[in-house]
Amino acid sequence: MIKKIAANAHLFFIPEHYRTDEVIFRKCKVFINTTLVTSIFAFFFLGNAIMFKMPMALIAMIVCSILFFMFAWALKFGIPYKICTNSYIFLGVVATAWDAYFAGGLNSIHTPWFVFPAIGAILIGTIKEGRIWMMISVSVLMCFGIAAITGYVFPNELADEYKNYMALSGYAGLIIILFIVVLVVENAYLNSLKKLNTALDSLKKSQAQLIHQEKLASLGHLTAGIAHEIKNPLNFVNNFAQLSVELIDELETEQDIEARKEIFKDIKSNLGKIKQHGNRADFIVKSMLLHSRSGKSEYQETDINKICEEYLNLAYHGARAADKDFNCKLDKDLAPNLPFINCLAQDISRVILNLLSNAMYAVKGVNDPTVGISTSFDAKYVHIDVKDNGGGMTEDTKKKLFEPFYTTKPTGQGTGLGLSISFDIIKAHGGIIDLTSELNKGTTFRISLPIKK
Repeated sequence: MIKKIAANAHLFFIPEHYRTDEVIFRKCKVFINTTLVTSIFAFFFLGNAIMFKMPMALIAMIVCSILFFMFAWALKFGIPYKICTNSYIFLGVVATAWDAYFAGGLNSIHTPWFVFPAIGAILIGTIKEGRIWMMISVSVLMCFGIAAITGYVFPNELADEYKNYMALSGYAGLIIILFIVVLVVENAYLNSLKKLNTALDSLKKSQAQLIHQEKLASLGHLTAGIAHEIKNPLNFVNNFAQLSVELIDELETEQDIEARKEIFKDIKSNLGKIKQHGNRADFIVKSMLLHSRSGKSEYQETDINKICEEYLNLAYHGARAADKDFNCKLDKDLAPNLPFINCLAQDISRVILNLLSNAMYAVKGVNDPTVGISTSFDAKYVHIDVKDNGGGMTEDTKKKLFEPFYTTKPTGQGTGLGLSISFDIIKAHGGIIDLTSELNKGTTFRISLPIKK
């Protein structure tokens, strides 16, 4: 019940314009709840002052119980937050000094309370303000100390038999105040954490949407290449199927045993070639499906050479479909016995396609345009190099290249997400993506993927 009241009492007093900034809103909640509790605390000590016949303390408690409460209303009616908070802390220092003066000075039971204005300033203001108010409190204590050294006798209206009771009740009240403040801060922290998690979830959804858009953009580039690449194996399948049909017709009329064996051998060879080119068509279709899939794929042992070979052709024919005048030389140097690596084939193929497509865009308009891909390996990594002899990059471009939405292409021709996503994919695989580039000489991207033994 107490926690619920402490957590929601602020809503009545805090103006709307302070609720848009989470930090200020949290400080306002602490301020409002603290002023309300200290007002009640002062009212409680008002009774003690009457009971123990302490007229000066009675004056202080009447003023504090009213003004502490009024500071909350002042904030509600538009008085600036800084004025309200610093006035509240100032009154706290004055009230503490007043009570300490009339209860024996430096040796008063109220002396330890001088630390609380500084703590309050930090909670509802800034650390700098807390230091200022701490210096003010120390200055007041130094004045008490100097007065005591010079022989000044402070008035003491609190009888000795009541000092322990007053001390205990005072510290109990301070503990209650701190408890309420902790509850408010905790509630503010939990609300901030909840909003942060909501914002994080929204950011993750937006990121997923952007990644999917980049996948679709990549798929659009891939489709033209697929149309060309899939035509070749389908032609082979049709040709060998037709040839097999003719061989079967011939088999029906052939009586010679040896000749029939040769025909069966040719049919078997044709079926093997049909299977081979059917597998190639299947791989191309699967590549397209991998690119269009929005769900999660699984890590699997992957032949990097096979991906490099297929996607070099797909990227080339995709570039040709987009620009009929485009042409370039393709260099391929794939290391024999390249180790398979455990990876997300869908993601790695997307990275390779992106680098190859960028390379083919870079060589447009250069003499003897050449795009190459090569593989190699050492004890720890499989390396994939994508090289072009395009215009190269400036140092400034190289620094920004992997930043999201950065692109050197004209508006409408690039999303600026391809290399950023590629960087994240390789990093997620525990790999490295790097580049070397010289103006008017070309660029080489190197992907290094770890060999997991």
